[in-house]
Amino acid sequence: MKVFFYSLVILWALFITSCSTADDTKMYEVTASVSPSNAGTISPAPDSTYEEGTEITLQAQPKDRYVFSSWSGDIDTTRQVVSLTVDQDYDVTAHFELKEYNLWLDVEGGGTIYEKVIQQPSKEYQHGTVVELTARAAEGWELAGWKGDLSGSENPVQITVDEPKQIVAEFEIQQFGVTTSTKGEGTVKKEPDQPTYEYGTEVTVTAQPVEGWNFLEWQGDATGTQPTAQLTVDSPKEAMAVFEEQTFSVTTSVTGNGRIEVSPDQPSYTYNEEVEFTAIPEGDHIFLGWDGDLSGSSTTQTVAMTSDMDIKATFNTVINALSYQFYPSVIIGDRIYDSRLSLINDLPGGVLLEKFIVQRADGSLLIEENVNKTIASDEGISYNLSFGIAPTKDEFETYTVQWVCEYEGEQLIKEGGVTSLSPFKTKQEPNITTIEVEP
Repeated sequence: MKVFFYSLVILWALFITSCSTADDTKMYEVTASVSPSNAGTISPAPDSTYEEGTEITLQAQPKDRYVFSSWSGDIDTTRQVVSLTVDQDYDVTAHFELKEYNLWLDVEGGGTIYEKVIQQPSKEYQHGTVVELTARAAEGWELAGWKGDLSGSENPVQITVDEPKQIVAEFEIQQFGVTTSTKGEGTVKKEPDQPTYEYGTEVTVTAQPVEGWNFLEWQGDATGTQPTAQLTVDSPKEAMAVFEEQTFSVTTSVTGNGRIEVSPDQPSYTYNEEVEFTAIPEGDHIFLGWDGDLSGSSTTQTVAMTSDMDIKATFNTVINALSYQFYPSVIIGDRIYDSRLSLINDLPGGVLLEKFIVQRADGSLLIEENVNKTIASDEGISYNLSFGIAPTKDEFETYTVQWVCEYEGEQLIKEGGVTSLSPFKTKQEPNITTIEVEP
């Protein structure tokens, strides 16, 4: 009986001990989360409860575009993988951050790049940051295009920073053309002469009129009235040279009785325009010849105008177109030993000198010389009269001369006295004939 009783006591004690052991095992909760919620995962996924003393390992796994940052809560560490022994309830959070990338910007040529963050500002851009880049060219430059991790020439342009990027803005110096044109007849020369010019280039333009035209002025981007102008090429340039046709005037004058007819008769004439001039004598005058910008004795002349012209015509009577000189050539004391006698033909044609006669004051004949020589137009004939008995100056001054000539079938007599009491030379001196005058 006692044996049975003790057996029951032992069995009851074992039952009590067993129940007490089961009730004394501690259990703890382990909860884990990620921040941001879609930035990564934790593996293995922790169970909700663990027995005290359980060893577990947690590893934070970032998704694309993110990197692991740290643990917080009941674990404070930056290690991506952590091991812990469950000895309490744990509430932990794995933190992730968007990846950050450097954005290197550089330029080639004259200009700068301006950045504008569209979504998220940071010196180092987080993954997915949208940045607007604006290339601003320096004066005289322009954007040629983007290089490196960006291509094309769009400006401004937006990029998404999803990795480290290096971008170069390539600038090139601006090129402009210089066009030239003309109004009127002429050309324009460029120096240097090339299709385009870099910004800031100095270009010389020169207006070159053709014959018969004058340069008037520049229009467009060139100014002034000088044939040469300077252009600074800082934009497309245009230079127009304006030319005007040359015009010339005619002035006429006459000596004697006559007139000049001009055909066509107008205020001005253009280059190479033909003008006819006709000398028309009036009364008993004849046309002797042209002077000024015309020469010769043809009554009509045609001229191609290349400058202003001053036209003169000389008219005279036939007899007055013959001129003479009668003057002493050798004077000793009060007496004249030699004298010079010359006849000059200003008629348009030759004149026949038949003879000349020199008389004293009382009408007595001093000399009569038969000549019968033709004197050409604008020529003359001279004689040296050597006196056997030298007259006094007073006596010589009373002498007269007659020239008996024939011109175009008509006889002419030119007569007069001594022209001078002083010796001088004329153009006829090389053709002198000496005549001895007997007393």
